[in-house]
Amino acid sequence: MISDFSPFYPRRPFPVFPVPSRVVELTLRKQVADVAFCGSHLILVLSGVVCLNPSATMEDEFDGTLSGGHIYFSKGPCTYKVSAGTAAVSSLCIYGFEDKMVSPTTEVLSSLFSHLPPISRVPASTLSHLTESVNDALKKDPVYGDLTAAGLLYPFLLSLASKMPGVVFSSDPKSSGKQARCGPSSLLLHAIDYISKNYSTPIGAADIEQAVLTLETPRTHLSRLFEEAFALRPIEYLQQYRLHRAALLLEHTDTGIEYIARECGFSGRSYLSSVFAKHYGESPTSYRKRHTSTPSPGAP
Repeated sequence: MISDFSPFYPRRPFPVFPVPSRVVELTLRKQVADVAFCGSHLILVLSGVVCLNPSATMEDEFDGTLSGGHIYFSKGPCTYKVSAGTAAVSSLCIYGFEDKMVSPTTEVLSSLFSHLPPISRVPASTLSHLTESVNDALKKDPVYGDLTAAGLLYPFLLSLASKMPGVVFSSDPKSSGKQARCGPSSLLLHAIDYISKNYSTPIGAADIEQAVLTLETPRTHLSRLFEEAFALRPIEYLQQYRLHRAALLLEHTDTGIEYIARECGFSGRSYLSSVFAKHYGESPTSYRKRHTSTPSPGAP
């Protein structure tokens, strides 16, 4: 079985996040599937043994078998014939990324992608938790799903790039050990989670730092992690997150701008308008008119 939901969620991700432009889920028995990606892509083998046979013109691509827990990253486009190996049933998930999707901060993601190892391995259960969470977010929440998915993917990719083990994608925080909770990637995940849950309230940099101080990390450490991961300070990340939320509400609702401002953590309409114009180059009203004049992606 092949499931390709690429993509019916908004094709305008948060600037510094690696939101996949194509997602393919495969469950294989003895059949062969053909899949093609036009840019960087990440193959996550969830179970069984998977055989990858790239097109003959792509000599640098991996050609062989991968088993559950294996992750294969390719920096360029490729077409594969994918089949199950010796296992009765094999499953995998492939995330494809396009450079045009991450503008205007392509340099940040290019740097991250350039440090990803071609092949790595983590517990298969970790990949299952990750893909289930990411895919559910993209399928079920067409407005905010890209933010949720990217908030999971970025720390995971960062952990692979920096070769830091111990990222735990579990719904129960008590199930992970102290080392996993205090790892750099997990610290970012905790900070991102705090921002996503509290962005509409008047929080600032001190609040974000305080939220992760219980994990026994120095204040300067979190700021450095944000700089390395996103080229932004925590407070700048928070503001861009709020702006992106505001933009999504402008696109997908007819809610008043004053209400949107308050809902997204701004003091009022005038302040939102000022910050929004600096970031997007137009007022919230102009932005709404321009983005609601044509049907949204996936609309009939």
